[in-house]
Amino acid sequence: MRSIMKHLPTRTVWIAAAVLALAACGEVFTGEDKIADEARVELTGDSPVDLELVTSTKFTRTRLEDGTRIIILQESDTAMVRPDYEATVSVAPDRGFYAGLKNDSDEVAEIVLRVFFDGKLSYEQPATIAEGGLLEYVYLFN
Repeated sequence: MRSIMKHLPTRTVWIAAAVLALAACGEVFTGEDKIADEARVELTGDSPVDLELVTSTKFTRTRLEDGTRIIILQESDTAMVRPDYEATVSVAPDRGFYAGLKNDSDEVAEIVLRVFFDGKLSYEQPATIAEGGLLEYVYLFN
């Protein structure tokens, strides 16, 4: 992993490492749908602290020598957010969408993350995110 990561910017390495560390927890969804024009991310629930929300439509999926799949974000937007939060992201013409929600605090967040494509609910996941926890969603349009 070091030989791949040493040539990438520090932020990319952090994101790739976080995705790699929690790859077993995340799911990648694919659809037959046309590429959405926009994604709306909605965060509800309760969090006593800000959570880091990373969104991207420009990323690469790759497989390491040991077979582990990772996602490397080529461009991303980051915001510190608390429930109730909502943001809309342009998706088209890109072919995928990534959302990652990370808790760097020792306070526990009880949240629900929802993602809508062109107004249609695609993902809804309640979660308890403790220190260092990451909830992520990846969708690839066919």
